Amino acid sequence: LASLRSAVQEFGDQATSNELAEMFGSYLDFLKTNYTPEVAGKELEDGAAAAFEIPALKGWFLIGLIDLLSTEKDTPENVEKRNQFYYRLDNKFAPSAHSNYVIVQLARWAAEFRKDSQAATKLYDYIINERPGTANYNHALVDTAVLLAKSESPEDQAEAMKRFEKILREVPDEELKELAVLGTARLLSKDKKFAEAQPFWEQYLDNRDWTVSRPEANYDYARCFDQQGNINDALKIY
Repeated sequence: LASLRSAVQEFGDQATSNELAEMFGSYLDFLKTNYTPEVAGKELEDGAAAAFEIPALKGWFLIGLIDLLSTEKDTPENVEKRNQFYYRLDNKFAPSAHSNYVIVQLARWAAEFRKDSQAATKLYDYIINERPGTANYNHALVDTAVLLAKSESPEDQAEAMKRFEKILREVPDEELKELAVLGTARLLSKDKKFAEAQPFWEQYLDNRDWTVSRPEANYDYARCFDQQGNINDALKIY
């Protein structure tokens, strides 16, 4: 444990280094595997307190505490504890001082818990604009596209489409491609472009490993036929 702790501290002030992310991941896995949640939590709390002048390192310790709680039962008490750690992380948060993974986790919390898509997008856009091609860049790209796609603004929806297209064109990750195909199909259906949406819904359904929203995909695939006047095929799918 001491050697892992030392390795984490060695790279603690290097927010963009892959070594910090890798070392902290190994350190956290070791704690979760070899110690009780109480002992692991105390170790991480002590680490966060000791790292108060090193934002990148403190951010990782707080994310570690959140991760530790995420492996336990989702009780109201644990949810509240996780949110308190996020609030601590969010206080005077400067993305330039933190690792991409930490930024993405805070952005997801801002979007999902605080329902503040503007704050989340601002965090994601720091990675997209200032750290292109680095770790978690593609996650930031698809997450912002999903948020922008929910907007009623034509400009936001157009930007969402551009980001989905970039994912589909450049990113081999199947999980991100699934979200991009789903997001594209939803946007085209929302715009009543059913002929254009149809192949994206079909692509989604053809990939049996994609399970985020299969009932929705099945229904909207049928609706594409329906809205184009092909009632017989629509009824076979509904």
